[in-house]
Amino acid sequence: PLLLLTTPSNLRDWKPETLAFVYPLPREREHEFLQHLARGIRALDGLRPEEALTELDAAMAIDDRHAVTVFQRARALEALGRDEDAAAYERARDLDPVPIRALSAMNDAVREVASETGSAFVDVAAAYADASPRHVPGHELFVDYCHPNDRGHQLTADTVARGIVDQRLLAGLPADAVERLASHRPHDENAPPLEELSGQVLWWL
Repeated sequence: PLLLLTTPSNLRDWKPETLAFVYPLPREREHEFLQHLARGIRALDGLRPEEALTELDAAMAIDDRHAVTVFQRARALEALGRDEDAAAYERARDLDPVPIRALSAMNDAVREVASETGSAFVDVAAAYADASPRHVPGHELFVDYCHPNDRGHQLTADTVARGIVDQRLLAGLPADAVERLASHRPHDENAPPLEELSGQVLWWL
């Protein structure tokens, strides 16, 4: 059976690829914007998030569609413990003029197709958010912008395996498969029992 999945991406530890304006600004306003952005980044690097947020808000008053500024502002919000930081990191990714990560619109389309067609669906992106500090995935689950590290791969496997079992996409393991698998089963008390299908067995496989 068809199983649709969302695609997670590194939000906290991968800034937008390109420093670019979506729409041109007058030269004076562009210069003013870049000054606020530079001061904001320096304040962040100097561990002064309140000052950084003031400068970045001033930049966004000139252009609020600039992905790098939205990203740096998300960093300031996170440093201040502000709850809207997760949405800000997502918006920074979605505004990237050279996107190399799965955008919100892409994952929304997968969710819509699953809903409209009644297809089986597992929200891997949501699982990554739930497993991340402040619901913002970063290098704790990724090696770069979108490729998971070992922990991320384990989380994906576990999430998909549980979805397969919970949605009854497989009825069970045939006896010959259990016999073959048993010969490879590690001598470890944590290894799952093979007699019945479970998310743990599928993850272990």
